[in-house]
Amino acid sequence: MSLGERLKQARKLLGDTQAVAGKKSGVPQSDISYMEVGKRKNIPEEYFFTCIKMVLT
Repeated sequence: MSLGERLKQARKLLGDTQAVAGKKSGVPQSDISYMEVGKRKNIPEEYFFTCIKMVLT
């Protein structure tokens, strides 16, 4: 399972839309979408950790 698939799975388990996840994490919804579908392969480190933090809180 890719990182994007894991992020999507975690987001859905929380019941969040990409828009809500974006607001919680400060990451634009479009970037979350790109990460989840694998279009963004070089995920900036700060986005990665922000998304992980979002999933864990």
